[in-house]
Amino acid sequence: MPSAPPDFSQLSCSLLGNGSWGKNISASLQRLSVGHLRVGGEVPPPNLSAVFIATPLTTHAKMALPFVERGIPVFIEKPLVATRAEGLALVRAWWGSKAPLLCDFQHLFSQGFEALYKEYELRSPSRVSFIATLGGPGPVRADCHPVWDYGSHLVSMALRLGLKDALMNAHLLFDSKTGIWTIEASDENHHIELNVSNKLPDKVRRASIAFGDDHAASYSEPMWLVHREHGPNAGSIERHSNEESPPLMRALKHFLIRLLQDETVLGAPFDGRFGLSLPMDVDAVLRRLMEP
Repeated sequence: MPSAPPDFSQLSCSLLGNGSWGKNISASLQRLSVGHLRVGGEVPPPNLSAVFIATPLTTHAKMALPFVERGIPVFIEKPLVATRAEGLALVRAWWGSKAPLLCDFQHLFSQGFEALYKEYELRSPSRVSFIATLGGPGPVRADCHPVWDYGSHLVSMALRLGLKDALMNAHLLFDSKTGIWTIEASDENHHIELNVSNKLPDKVRRASIAFGDDHAASYSEPMWLVHREHGPNAGSIERHSNEESPPLMRALKHFLIRLLQDETVLGAPFDGRFGLSLPMDVDAVLRRLMEP
């Protein structure tokens, strides 16, 4: 018998930022039936359960820090911060509270990538190849470079696939004819080619991932195809549509469920998508590439 859906009706939340992405978050939280949602302003409602931050990048740290210091759970739009100093200030505050904090690398929560990550854990591959393109016609965010905007999503995925060392030795290339920026790294065990641009004629989201010599997954908006090599479904191809289960909705739901469950009850720490290790690693990779 399926378990009852989680009840978020008792949660009291505050959303800071009501631009295009803030409106997406607001609509998603309402679909998830969050009990009370205050939009805009810096004064939180009493008995605040969590705060959602979708303000301009340069204000992220200023907005988040008081809540992190008080141990209030924070869901924050990516990129995490504008400067390294702001990130370190958040890290110091977070280590004092350890409250749930999630930076919105929403693609990590898509059904397809979650299935791929399970396959990654089962295989423990020594060789990984990740080639992906993310972009579209015009900037999604006016407050940051496309490498920080689109690139942070792709780098977060590469980090989850164990490619941190390779990424820290990556190079950033720019093709002036196409307007495409490429994060590239290659050695005998890894190949990374992450392409981002806000000058593509159409919205483009695609990826190809291989473990060793085996094609593990492909993605072409909106469909993930994950090749299963282990378990009862070995040899099958799983299809996961982002339209049927939007990644933002899944990320928000995952975050809200954490608010209802104590870490000691779960019996394990929050997974690697929570906390500040992942967003700070993304920051370190992109800052090295963009600020040599």
